[in-house]
Amino acid sequence: MANRHLRGLTDDEIYARWQERFERVRLELTFLFSVRRKFRQVQAMFTDNKRLNAIGSQAWGWVLLLWGRDAVMAVRRELDDDTNTISLGTLLDEMAARPDVLTRRRYMAHMTGCDETLIHLNDEAFTKRGIIASASDRTGDHLDPAAILADRDGLVGAASPVIKYANLMIAHRSPVEGLEMTVEDIHVALDAMQPVVKKYHVLLSGSALTAIEPTEVGDDWREAFTFAWFDRPQRGA
Repeated sequence: MANRHLRGLTDDEIYARWQERFERVRLELTFLFSVRRKFRQVQAMFTDNKRLNAIGSQAWGWVLLLWGRDAVMAVRRELDDDTNTISLGTLLDEMAARPDVLTRRRYMAHMTGCDETLIHLNDEAFTKRGIIASASDRTGDHLDPAAILADRDGLVGAASPVIKYANLMIAHRSPVEGLEMTVEDIHVALDAMQPVVKKYHVLLSGSALTAIEPTEVGDDWREAFTFAWFDRPQRGA
C-alpha cells in the first residue's frame, strides 16, 4: 500500500519526501516529550507536597486525564498505518517498501567536508545498521528492509496496550466497559520511539540527535505554582 504513493517519484524525490515528513514527526515528538517532562514534574508536586497529596485527588485526576488522553492519542497517531497520513509508522512502511533509496551514497553525502576520521566512523556506522550490499558499487549498499520492519514491529509491540486503549476507549465508543492501561504503559511506548527517531534522524539528515526531549532553558515554568491561583470568596461577601 505505501508504495503506491511513491509511484512516479524519483529516488531523490522520495528521499526529500521522507526528510520533510520525518522533520514534522520529530518536531511534534519533541513537543510531546517536553510536555511529558512537565507532567512528571507536576506529578512530583502531588507526590512530594503532603497537603496537595491529601486534598488534591480531584485536581490530580484532571491533570492525569488531560495529559494521558493527549499522550495516548499521540502514540496512536505516530504508529498509524493509514497510508494517507503522515506518521512515524507510515514513514517506516514506505522505507521498508523502498529501502533502495536509503543508500550509503545518500547517507555519506551528508559527510562532505568532514575529516577522514569522522567519515570513516560514519561509514562503519551505516554498515552496522543492517544493509544489503550492492553487487556492483559499494556506495549503492542500502538498508535491509527486514531491519526497518523490525524497528516498526518493535514500536507496535511496545505500544500495543496504548494503541488498543486508544482505539477502544478514546477514538471510538466501543462496547467494552473497561480496559486496563497504566501510565507506565504510555512511558514505555514513548521511550521505545526515542532510539528509532534518533536512528532515522541520522540516516535522513546526517546529524546526530542526542535526545528528542529538548533541554530546558530560561526561567523555571513551575514558578507559576509558587503562589495561590484561587482566592476563596469570603462568606457573606
